[in-house]
Formats: sequence, C-alpha cells, structure tokens
Amino acid sequence: MSFIAFSATKSMMIAQRIGIWIVEVIKMTAPTQASSSTPINEKEQQKIIDGYQKLRDQQQNVMNVLAKLRVEHREHATVLKTIQTLEPNRKCFRQVGDTLIEFKASELVIILAETMKKFKERMDELEEQMVKHGEELNAYKGKHNIRLLSNKEAMELQKKQALAQISKLDLGAKMETKT
Repeated sequence: MSFIAFSATKSMMIAQRIGIWIVEVIKMTAPTQASSSTPINEKEQQKIIDGYQKLRDQQQNVMNVLAKLRVEHREHATVLKTIQTLEPNRKCFRQVGDTLIEFKASELVIILAETMKKFKERMDELEEQMVKHGEELNAYKGKHNIRLLSNKEAMELQKKQALAQISKLDLGAKMETKT
C-alpha cells in the first residue's frame, strides 16, 4: 500500500495551524481496484485535509464546552457545600441573569442540587459525543490513510522533498546542456 506525501506549503501551514502536521494523506490505489495506481491531485488532498480539520474542530468545540461545564459544576459544588453549612432559614441570594433573587438556604440547596444534576447529565452527553467524534476521526484517518507527524519528522520530510526537487532541477539542467 503506497501513500502520497504532499509538500504543498499551504497544506502544511493549514495542518500546522491545527497543531499537528498532516503529511501522508491518502492511498494511491483506488479502494476497488488494488492493482491500478491513481495519484490523487492536490484539490482532492485539500478536500481530505479540510474534512479532517472539520472533524477536529467539532471535537475541539465539544471539548471546550465540556471544560466550561466542568468549571461551572465545580463552582456550584463549592457553593452548595458552603450553603449546606448554613442554617436552613437563613436568607441567601442567587443571581439569575441581572437580577438577585432571595431564597432560603434550604431552598437553594435543592435548586443547586438539581442544577448540578443537570450539569452532570449534560457532561455525560458531551463525553459520549467526544467518544463518537474520536471514533469518527480515527475512521476518517484510517479511510484516507492520514498520518500525523511531529515537527521534527515534518522538517525531515520537507528537507528530503527539497533535496529531491533540487536533484530534479539539476538533472533537467544537465539534460538541457547536452542537447
């Protein structure tokens, strides 16, 4: 199974922007015809990279929402822990939007416990989404043979490609001088 490695600077910059290097993109053989090799053009490679980036962005968005929910859940837990130590009839205020609403401590304990339960349910849903996005991403990588490289590996590949281009230019120049 052979791969096509693209050296387009634009593609490398896009891949670098998402924090990784995508270098080897896709099989050169068509999935239905293992014997015939068909090279993939740059436009198709870009579509594959864009699809991968879209999946990564979706996964990142879910991770960001999940992180925010975890922070709010911890804040609510801290407040709940503090309010539980108060007398049940003590006045407490809760901000809803731009308005402060007066509650008894015992009422707020119930409200915060319910809110935390909803946070937990939503966090569980988001964690399931994370797993699904991860599976989608892995399937996409497998389908298109995307391989992620470290910066060091990418630099080595770029050097090899540059040397190959230089040697092609040298051979082309030698051929022209012979004719």
